[in-house]
Amino acid sequence: MVLQCRCAVLFLLAWVSLAAARVYKYEPPSVYQRSTTFHLRAGGKKIPIVDQGDYDYAHFSADIGTHLHVHVLPKVPINKLSLDATRFDYNNKPKLHKNKISWKVNDHKYFLLKVDGVRELIIAVDPPPTDAPLPSGPNIFNVAAAPYSADKLGTRVSTHAFNAAISAASGSQVENPIVYVPPGSYIISNLVLPSSTSLYIAPGALIRPTGNLSDWTLDWSDDNNGRRGTNWITTAHNSSNIRIFGGGTIDAVADVYHPLKFAHTIIAPVLTTNFTVEGLILRDSGNTALNMVRSIVGKVQHLKVFNTPNVTKSIDNAGIEVVEGQNITISDSIVTSTADSFTVKASKPAGPKVIMYPGDLQPAKNIEFVNCTAWSAANYGFKVGQGAVSELSNITFSQSTVYEAAVAMGIHKKWGSAAAFNIVFERMIVKGGSVTTSYLSGSFGSWFALLIENAGKGFGPMRDIVFRDIYLRHSTATGPLIQGASAADGDGDSSSSTPSATNGTTTDTTPSGMSGTTSNSPGGTFTPSGTTSSPPSNSTPSGTASNSPDGTSTPSGTTFNSIPSGTTFNSPGGTSNSTPSGTTSSPDGTASNSTAMGTISNVQFENIWLPGATRPAINISEFGLNSPMKFADNITVIDTSNFLSQAGISTN
Repeated sequence: MVLQCRCAVLFLLAWVSLAAARVYKYEPPSVYQRSTTFHLRAGGKKIPIVDQGDYDYAHFSADIGTHLHVHVLPKVPINKLSLDATRFDYNNKPKLHKNKISWKVNDHKYFLLKVDGVRELIIAVDPPPTDAPLPSGPNIFNVAAAPYSADKLGTRVSTHAFNAAISAASGSQVENPIVYVPPGSYIISNLVLPSSTSLYIAPGALIRPTGNLSDWTLDWSDDNNGRRGTNWITTAHNSSNIRIFGGGTIDAVADVYHPLKFAHTIIAPVLTTNFTVEGLILRDSGNTALNMVRSIVGKVQHLKVFNTPNVTKSIDNAGIEVVEGQNITISDSIVTSTADSFTVKASKPAGPKVIMYPGDLQPAKNIEFVNCTAWSAANYGFKVGQGAVSELSNITFSQSTVYEAAVAMGIHKKWGSAAAFNIVFERMIVKGGSVTTSYLSGSFGSWFALLIENAGKGFGPMRDIVFRDIYLRHSTATGPLIQGASAADGDGDSSSSTPSATNGTTTDTTPSGMSGTTSNSPGGTFTPSGTTSSPPSNSTPSGTASNSPDGTSTPSGTTFNSIPSGTTFNSPGGTSNSTPSGTTSSPDGTASNSTAMGTISNVQFENIWLPGATRPAINISEFGLNSPMKFADNITVIDTSNFLSQAGISTN
């Protein structure tokens, strides 16, 4: 009897838990075609799916524990499927019954489902909304309501109505003024958001550009493709406390503007402090979808960038980019693109066609990407560079997935002589790498690249780099690349040696005339000062800031490896300096000496699982480098733990 009661209680609790699971269905704009490839149900609710052109996507909010069921409509035999996600979690094992695929949402994340024979399906599951504003209230400035009266049908331009609402919100004395965009279709040109203003774009709202080029400000020109462009929604210079959020869509319709050689950066926080971008869908940007320029303390979360990852369309779109920003966290976001998906860079040297950003030159530092998914058709998934006129430091990419990219992750310095240092790639999963790019030393496509090019615009070193807990699911098109550069011949070609590092040892490929000693710590490990060799915790930054001793603000939950120039590493016989003999380090971290080297030094590979491997790599020769290393020293490969089993990932 007691057992029966307990079973009844457990059944009741399970039923209550199931009944309490909430699903918020968002109806997409009516201008978008619906998928003819998939049907989706979440918690019993039919979820609409949009046909993007190259893939399908669905967006909704739901509680953890919600069951998903995808029905593949074409009558194709499902012999192979893959399910990737933004968070580092492969415990979701989909179940297949005929043409229906089912699994449970164990965490809020974005899934990328691929079934052989049909296109991809992206399913973006956001947390249930907690702070969505009401359409009216003392602090609400509804663009569609009087006196602003924006056209919700998209038959006329509503820029004036939006700007009037923004001006009223900024000039009001109310606390937390919000410019509210209700469901509907709106056509607008440039918006500039002032301090202490929020722009809320509700689910079901669609913002599209006007079709008249004279409506737009000209903010940049592109020296590669001869295009001009605009920062569509931007911030006032020297502003602060600006938020852009909601579940709506901003669509730049790049295929319309591409023949006109004009493109939109959809959202551009420029010279602002304490900004937030979250929850939105950014579509078909034509240029970078979100470009954060010389801004400080920012949070980007739950952003969906649905560009075209298709090189045949020749649209040079990119995803999320940080240019000389500080203390910025990008989390729980997905990017599909032709160009780079997630990037940190500094400016290029000044030139007639180079974009000159407003404000003073700044370093790019204290930047974290966590729980993100990259899908790039022709470039990097996660990258630092190419611009490097100012320092790039304390940058972390973690707990993220590369679905496809020519180069999954890496550093590429081409413009400017400042240093790139203290850069970490950890707990990264690389699913694919079958595509190649012609931007790197011919046809190249691999899971990482460390490249310094001498393009005649200055070049400097990169150092103190960690690749930790990397899992490669499939082989890539070519081997990876480790290539420094020299001013002596302009192309980095010099003496080099074949990689020969073994477990716990360092390969020294220092060019002739420079000293390079190995740095082997006791026990076969190589841990830079301020780092730890244990796998990081699976935490997501809250986006809040905490004060650091130097007065800067660092996103909560972020740990950066602070390794100053010239740091020494412990070795059994004493210490060896990470800066090559004869090299001097300038105050901005750049390196210079009589041979003008662009060196790559102090790189640690820890727990690298190559495709089909039953153990991590213990020798760099296992990587199958695309070509011998050049101008690189202190390159270390070690195995310290079986992080795959800790993460619940099988290598079978």
